[in-house]
Formats: sequence, structure tokens, C-alpha cells
Amino acid sequence: MRSSPRRDRPDSAAVGTVERGKSDPPDVRDHFRIASNTRTMTAALIMLLAQDGKLRLSDPVSKYVADVPNGANITLAELLRMRSGLYNYTQAPELAAALDADPGKAYTPRDVQDIAFRRRPDGRTTAQAMLPTLLNQIYTGLDLPTV
Repeated sequence: MRSSPRRDRPDSAAVGTVERGKSDPPDVRDHFRIASNTRTMTAALIMLLAQDGKLRLSDPVSKYVADVPNGANITLAELLRMRSGLYNYTQAPELAAALDADPGKAYTPRDVQDIAFRRRPDGRTTAQAMLPTLLNQIYTGLDLPTV
């Protein structure tokens, strides 16, 4: 399912069904949990870019995303292996409180990065939830042709 975030260019598409074994198609307004799927797809894209020579897994995160705490010392490979040491924003008490107060609020990648980056990297957390937001910025920050 895809829906354009641009209001001046509305388009949408949906494929599949809302439940396995049923025939009801999804609607672009449906909500569903994507969980770790984004991380897997984003990591696959990063690996393809590395294979094509567009980036190196040994590159520091700071080469692509500014303001990452300790970003000059965190490689893309460490980010992919969930070993960046960045704080996992899903553990932030203020996020839990905000979600309880307004469960329908949409958060941008910068919103969740701000939550995580307010805390110093401690080397223990894996920041699994941070991977898609940072890797998306890396991917979209590269000068790649539009398909």
C-alpha cells in the first residue's frame, strides 16, 4: 500500500488483502503495524547501494546525517548491526506519555531523532527503531536518479 504525502499530487495504490485467506482489499486509510519490516527493506536498499559503490559500509553516519551524537564514530555497518549505541527512542518515557495522550499523532523522522539525540549514546542500547529513520535519510540524501 502506498499513499503520496504530497497534497498537490495525490495518488495511491493498494494491493493484497487485509487478512490472509480473505478477499477484502486494503484501503489507503487503513492503519497497520509495520514493525520490523521497514528496517529489513531499508537495510536491503543500503546493501544494494554499497554493492553499487554509492556508499561504503565503513562510512561514518555523520557523512550522511548531521547532528547524530558520536556520528563520526558510528559506521553504517554498526547501524545495520544494531550496534550504534544510540538511544532507542521507543524506550523514552516522554514518547510513551505522548502516545497515550494522542495515539493518532504522526511523528516525523526528525521528531523521533530529537527524542533519541537528547540522550547521550551509552554503548548499550541498540537503537533498533532508529535504523529506518537514519537509513532513510542516508538513502534519500544520496544523489540518485529518480525512477
